[in-house]
Amino acid sequence: KYPLTIVAKVLELLECRFLGAYDIGCTFNSTIDSSSLGKRFTEMECQMFVDAFHGYAHNYKCQVNNHPLRTTSAGLEDFEMIEQIFSACNTLATVIRYVSQYRRHMFLELFFQQWDKEKYQTLSTMLLNNYKQTLAIIDTESPKLEETKAQLNIEDSNSETWQAEELAYFETLGKEPVYNVYAVTYAEVLKDMQRLESKYANTFIAFIDTIPGGYTAADVQGVNMYEASAGATKRLTAVTQDIVIFEQKKGLAHRWELSSPEYKHANESLTTRMFHWALDELQRLVIQCLFEL
Repeated sequence: KYPLTIVAKVLELLECRFLGAYDIGCTFNSTIDSSSLGKRFTEMECQMFVDAFHGYAHNYKCQVNNHPLRTTSAGLEDFEMIEQIFSACNTLATVIRYVSQYRRHMFLELFFQQWDKEKYQTLSTMLLNNYKQTLAIIDTESPKLEETKAQLNIEDSNSETWQAEELAYFETLGKEPVYNVYAVTYAEVLKDMQRLESKYANTFIAFIDTIPGGYTAADVQGVNMYEASAGATKRLTAVTQDIVIFEQKKGLAHRWELSSPEYKHANESLTTRMFHWALDELQRLVIQCLFEL
């Protein structure tokens, strides 16, 4: 509620299109949207980001969307003023560590009074220095940038395109396309059917071989082989039914053969998928081992 109260006050005092930062600004946007402030926040074209320092603790997909370095309107601001305040007031620790509660509050009050006074006195100087720094960066870095762009034969539009492509890549990273999921599943079931057909053939032949000449009644071995053959038949029937239902749902006129291009492509995707699963499991075990050291 406290961050929402701050946003409400900012919306009341400032004009449109303000940019704010919060340690969890990436998710706080959703909080604002679902609150009573959401409509006005959107109409005023405002946005929340993560601050520069904490932004690097977020995953890269979040950084692509929410880090100040990715936002042209952020300028040179790192949105870490509160950390600077905390760092400055840490010098009080040695003074107030063993004092009474009253004196601790008194020293903190005096510290922030002095902080406010100094910051207000140097506010114009800070703005001027930031402006000079900005002009210096533009004057010194712009020629280098233009030279590099000419050497690499790239335009400003390329950077925008690359950023959009990078964002699209991380948006879909770890997500299989719907077609690939269905195709791989279908190929996997076909492979299961092939395995069960082979197993059924072997168990049925073994069952037939147990029938002696002049058969009158099944012996124990024959009963066991019959149960194995019947179990293989049931599993094969179940898988076959699943395949038929899948083919009807997807409108497949012909069943994929092992030599068909669709099956080969799906089988390659299945192999790659299993390899990635193995890598993920290996990564999990390595990280777990590192944390246990």
